[in-house]
Amino acid sequence: MYSYSITEFIIHPNNTYTRKNYDVFAKREWKSYKKYTPKISKGKITKQGIYHIFTEYRSGIASDFSLTAKLKKRKLIFFYPNRRGKMRKTFVYRRIDANK
Repeated sequence: MYSYSITEFIIHPNNTYTRKNYDVFAKREWKSYKKYTPKISKGKITKQGIYHIFTEYRSGIASDFSLTAKLKKRKLIFFYPNRRGKMRKTFVYRRIDANK
């Protein structure tokens, strides 16, 4: 049973992404999370107004799972619509340049 999860979003230049979820047994193991096998999902990114929609694809078909986000210079901020239809912030990822 896993108690902690690390998620990597890799954004590709062709408007696609790869999401990798790593499950570890304890929070202190996060530094060595790469030794675990990730759950990988892939999808496409489309833009709607100020938001980017991350749509997951399984076997070439769009699934029901999609995420709404804003791409900032230093952060990736995810949102969901509340009861009134306003977008509320759910979680924030730091952006890391993989080329460095």
